Amino acid sequence: MRENPIPDFLSKNNVLKHDCESCITFLFMNCENCPSILKSLKINTDLSIVILNNNRELNIPSVGKILNNPPRLTYFSELLNILNTVNVFEEICSINCVPHHVMAIQSWEKYIEKCNAENFQSANFILEQMKLLNLNKHGRKYSSNLMVFSFCMYIKSTTCYSYVRDKGNIILPSVRQLQSCVWIINVTPGLSTLANENYLRGRCKELKDHEKQVILQIDEIFIKSAITYKCTKIIGFTEKGEAATTIKCFPYSSSLSKNKEIVSLKPVKNMNAEHLYSMT
Repeated sequence: MRENPIPDFLSKNNVLKHDCESCITFLFMNCENCPSILKSLKINTDLSIVILNNNRELNIPSVGKILNNPPRLTYFSELLNILNTVNVFEEICSINCVPHHVMAIQSWEKYIEKCNAENFQSANFILEQMKLLNLNKHGRKYSSNLMVFSFCMYIKSTTCYSYVRDKGNIILPSVRQLQSCVWIINVTPGLSTLANENYLRGRCKELKDHEKQVILQIDEIFIKSAITYKCTKIIGFTEKGEAATTIKCFPYSSSLSKNKEIVSLKPVKNMNAEHLYSMT
């Protein structure tokens, strides 16, 4: 009696056989990395066959040549030939089992490579959100751009920030993370005091005595309220920790020479006479 070759084929090629009342199904498995079903062969009760991949029916031309017309199994040998044909058929079936979110990120990264300058910032923001989506919330690391964006939103409205973050439409750092960022960053309003003082002392040594008679002036520059992160410093705050709307500029000019310099730049918001007097 001839031995049935089907069990040997199934074991060697990672194919599972499943029997039910309405059909017999052969599942072609990928057992590397994450196990997955590559293809499936379904034999109905009328011996017609259907070959599927990702819920899509495959049309394998060579299978039609094996079967008679209409395409139904007649001989046992036909089944083995069809199993071999389906097993070696590549098309899209040989999936490398990459998770869908990873494939989406890879596809979006390719889009960013060809993205124009106008859409680059938005596309990059979406990419970071996609990467953060599948990370544990306690293990997320945020880019400097997202931290600045979050901090600006938080400064504008703490209520709005909490609402957007709690709704989960955008993944944002917690308030505690924003606060810890500010604690370790040196927030310096205006010019660097020490560096500017050393510069002015050097300039003063070059002046003659009569040139040291100067006039202190005050100028005001209106700016767009914004917080900027640069070189481990957050720029744009007033001394009171508010987002500045104007900059008070204090230049001086020598009464008896052409010497002019800026003494100080002070970011301010809603300044009154008492505050202005304390600056001068």
